[in-house]
Amino acid sequence: AIKDDIGTVRIQRPLKGPFYVSHKTIDQLIANLGKWARWYKYASMGFAAFGFYLIAKQAFQYIMERKRYWEIKKRVFDAAAKRTTSDSEENGVNGTRKDGQMPDICVICLEQEYNSVFVP
Repeated sequence: AIKDDIGTVRIQRPLKGPFYVSHKTIDQLIANLGKWARWYKYASMGFAAFGFYLIAKQAFQYIMERKRYWEIKKRVFDAAAKRTTSDSEENGVNGTRKDGQMPDICVICLEQEYNSVFVP
């Protein structure tokens, strides 16, 4: 509410800041907004911590998956090398696929050639 030069009282929007019409005093309004601001601050910190947890969990799972993959690959190659040396001593047969990258032995028993493939 402002009073102009003539003395007329007029209610208008202020030039700066929000416009409130309330029975509460400005101190009560500020105290109420402070409560909500603290609540939003704590909620945002909680959501940030939860988001960090989700990202860390995904990163950990990815790292563990890659580690398991390399361990299995190493086991397969070691078994293939062991099998190849024993086969080459016996009859000179190479135990790898045609492309030469992956041995053609079963990844579960690591002794026999695989004869089936499961495709997701």
